[in-house]
Amino acid sequence: MTRVSTEQGIVARGAGARNAGTPTGRLTTSAYVVAGAATLVLLALSTRYGPHRDELYFIAAGHHPQWGYPDQPPLTPLVAAAADQVAHGSLIVLRLLSAVLVGVVVLVTADLARTLGGGSGAQLLAAVTTATGGGVLAIGHLLSTATLDLALWTVVIRLVVGVLQRDDPRGWLLVGAVLGLGLENKNLIAFLAAGLVIGIAVTPSLRHHLRSPWAWGAAAIALALWAPNLLWQAGHGWPQGELAADIRDEYRTPGGTAELVGFQALLLNPLGAVLAVTGLVATFRRPDWAFFRPVPVAYLVLLPAFVLLGGKNYYLLGLLPALAAAG
Repeated sequence: MTRVSTEQGIVARGAGARNAGTPTGRLTTSAYVVAGAATLVLLALSTRYGPHRDELYFIAAGHHPQWGYPDQPPLTPLVAAAADQVAHGSLIVLRLLSAVLVGVVVLVTADLARTLGGGSGAQLLAAVTTATGGGVLAIGHLLSTATLDLALWTVVIRLVVGVLQRDDPRGWLLVGAVLGLGLENKNLIAFLAAGLVIGIAVTPSLRHHLRSPWAWGAAAIALALWAPNLLWQAGHGWPQGELAADIRDEYRTPGGTAELVGFQALLLNPLGAVLAVTGLVATFRRPDWAFFRPVPVAYLVLLPAFVLLGGKNYYLLGLLPALAAAG
């Protein structure tokens, strides 16, 4: 009788742990409202400032399509050139995708809060915090590689969390496809992939995913999609490596390090910073959130890595909404 009672208690506690990490119903309507409002505000203000020099460069580069350029892969230039073809000189059209992607980031962040068991209030808080984040609005105002990068980081994190929560390795194939698309936009997303892999490796309950053929298939898909840009870089003497060295020399200084670390509290907003720290700490304290643990591990790995490599202040922005959602 005692043994049976003990086993029932263990089962009950296990069920409770699973329920604590169970998504709560559908995504709340308020999250859609906040996402739509963020997109509309960005569109309404998109013509208040003229084109950024990078936007003009992307348009010019995109009209001469290649598999790579000295400073980035081809995706953003192709998007810029397509927008210019649709409506030459229109800032609204040029920045339309950026505004829409900010709405997507807001929705995915709210959905992460839902995935972690957050109700309507938690989802709304996650959505508002992301939609009012200074870094999110700044890069959402214009078309840049960072704009697409933020959206792709957010989607990759959401997909990875879903695969780990459901323990469904077939989902890795979609992760690989999105990651490969991101690599054709900005190579920075490779650091996110590395950070998440480290997070999975140091979490015993998740480690079996690294042996899954589905995960290796995802890696093959990502590399296949990245290959044209890698071949272009190799054929032109790896000019992006030279640019990375220049960035390292410029930002790997005491001032650059202080800016990178200090901006972590400013990239969202003060509330977002508090939520991100709260979410990071809570993930390690809650065994039922083990499936989410690779996200804070990635942040803790990449922050010192970018300090050593001379990263720019916005490089870690893609992880902060997810951590705030946990908070």
